[in-house]
Amino acid sequence: MGTAVVFPGQGAQYLGMGQEFFRVSQKARDILKECSEGSGLDLDTLITYGPKEVLAQTTNTQPAIYAVSLAIHQALNLVPDYLAGFSLGQYSALAASGVFSIKEGARLLKLRGQFMQEASPNGQMGAILGLDCQTVKEIVAEVHDYVAVANINCPLQVVVSGTQKGVNRVLEIAKQQGAKRTVKLEVSGAFHCNLMEIAALKLKKVLDETELGNLGIPVIGNETAKEIDDVKTSLLTQLTSPVLWQESIEYLAQKGIKRFIEVGPGKVLSGLIKKIDNSLEVINIEVPEDLAKLR
Repeated sequence: MGTAVVFPGQGAQYLGMGQEFFRVSQKARDILKECSEGSGLDLDTLITYGPKEVLAQTTNTQPAIYAVSLAIHQALNLVPDYLAGFSLGQYSALAASGVFSIKEGARLLKLRGQFMQEASPNGQMGAILGLDCQTVKEIVAEVHDYVAVANINCPLQVVVSGTQKGVNRVLEIAKQQGAKRTVKLEVSGAFHCNLMEIAALKLKKVLDETELGNLGIPVIGNETAKEIDDVKTSLLTQLTSPVLWQESIEYLAQKGIKRFIEVGPGKVLSGLIKKIDNSLEVINIEVPEDLAKLR
C-alpha cells in the first residue's frame, strides 16, 4: 500500500501546538531550536504564549507551523512514497525530502511570510462552500475588481483571493447562486494570486542565492499537482498560482497511494482528503499517542 505524508498550511496554527512532542522528545526540541535560529524568532515562546494574534501573523505563522510539523515528522520513523504540503507545507515537505536543512527552511519561510505580508496588506481571501469550481470561476469572471481562484481544496470548497471589493463581490454573488456558506479568511494578504508578484520577485532573489539539494523523496507541487522537477521554479510559481489540493490528492491516488498521513497541527488536510475520496485511509499525527495509529 502506497503512503504519502502531507503537511498543513497557514490557518492550522493554535497556541500550544506540538507541546506534547516537545515535552517528550529531545529531537523535537532540537528541531524547534533549529527553526528558531533559522527564522530569528523565539518560536517556543511564540507557540506557547502567543498572543494568538501575533502567532497568526504570516511572518510568524509560517515558521511556527513548519517547526511543529517537522518536529512531529521526525517521530514517524518511516519513508513514504510521496510528500506533499499545502502552501507553506510544501516547504515542510521539501525539508523532509532533504532539499534544504530544517534551519534553512525556517529562514526561507520567515522571509516568504514577510514578503507575502508586505505584498498586499489590503488584500482579502474568502472561502466558498457548496459551489463547484467551474461555477466559482464563472462568478470570478463577472467581477471587475481583481479576484482569482486561490485554492481548490476539495469538491464544493474553493477559496478566492484578491482585492477586498473583488472578494466581497464574489462571496455576495456566490451566496445568491446557492453557496451553502461563504467565509472571509483571517489572513494578512491576498495569497496565491497575481497580487503576490512582488513577493515572488523578492523571493527569487533569496532563492537565487540559496543552494538547494536534490529531492530524496518525490514532492507534489501545489501549482501543478504533479512531481516537482525544478524546486526554485515551483516555489516561485506557487506564490501566484492556485493551490491545486484536490487535484494533487487525486493524482496521488492514481499513483497507487492509499494511505495519507497528515503531520502537524490540526486536521484540516485529513478532512479535505476524506471529502476528495473517502476510500482513502487517512491518519492524523498531532500528539505522541497518535503514533500508535501507524502500527
